[in-house]
Amino acid sequence: MPKVLYINHEFAQCGVFQAGDRLGKALQKYQSKHEFNYHNVNSFESYANAFSSYQPDLVFANFFPPTMGWFTKDAVSVTPVPVLSICHETYMLNDILDR
Repeated sequence: MPKVLYINHEFAQCGVFQAGDRLGKALQKYQSKHEFNYHNVNSFESYANAFSSYQPDLVFANFFPPTMGWFTKDAVSVTPVPVLSICHETYMLNDILDR
């Protein structure tokens, strides 16, 4: 069964967090097809710890630059599995990917 690491940031008083939290909880309902592990992370180190302890086949991120500014192209490039992301503000995407 494929293992998916779903990451969200830790600022609970944020609409982006709340939308991501609802999605993370909804994804866990599909455990029969995929094994979802939901982590709130606040830095590359906490992301790397979650990744190394879970060893997923895929990372799915609730990405928003102001809340996960550390989740850069470099952070994604050292991740040895595919990374999917929700992109809340598409106008910010090119700037982030160009860093």
